[in-house]
Amino acid sequence: MDASDGDIPASEVSRFINPALYPDLVELGGLGAAIAHAADRNGLDLGQVESASSNPRGHLVTARLHSDRGPILIHLGKERRLFSISIEGEVRPWAEGATGDIDDAVGVVGAWRSGVTLRDLKSRFNFMDYDELAQAHESGDPVETQWKLLLREEDRPILQNLLRTLYADPGLRGFFPYLSMGILCLARDISDRRAGEIRIVPGGDGSHRVQSTLSGEEREVPSTDQVLDAVKHLC
Repeated sequence: MDASDGDIPASEVSRFINPALYPDLVELGGLGAAIAHAADRNGLDLGQVESASSNPRGHLVTARLHSDRGPILIHLGKERRLFSISIEGEVRPWAEGATGDIDDAVGVVGAWRSGVTLRDLKSRFNFMDYDELAQAHESGDPVETQWKLLLREEDRPILQNLLRTLYADPGLRGFFPYLSMGILCLARDISDRRAGEIRIVPGGDGSHRVQSTLSGEEREVPSTDQVLDAVKHLC
């Protein structure tokens, strides 16, 4: 396992890592080196440990490891001893959590790299959490779950009316809906951005602008009731 900053003097490491919180990391030469050391101690092969930051000293306080399901990022807490873990996916994190024990942190990495399910990961490391959509991605039905999650949000009646109208169309029900900066997006394939998406941009007067990222075509419609026809035309 490669963790390149292990030969930095402890006095220099202490400039970036609080020695009162992380005396072991200061002694070993930073987070990357400490992860490699803990993995060896626990008999785990975690592959290469890289920096999760572009900062030249990022390897002292951040780490990036790899798995078949995406990278695993670890960052040090500043106010208290904490190893914050984010297991990244193609679109959003699979799971997140934090622990003060570096052996537990490398245990999470080793378990995820071995192929455990989200449920098993949570059972073994109860500080790790995941949400309903992550579970749906793992189960293979993220589209239906995402529609269900958005349709639960009842605090925006105009959006709810639009979502119900779009969801009622069988041809659009297979698109992955999500919100971005107030824009409703319908992705053809959430794992492949090149497949394109339809974007529905609300106006201030009840109108909408419907855009296709694939063709570049767009249509202005004066009311929510006309959005469905515009979306189907651009599909």
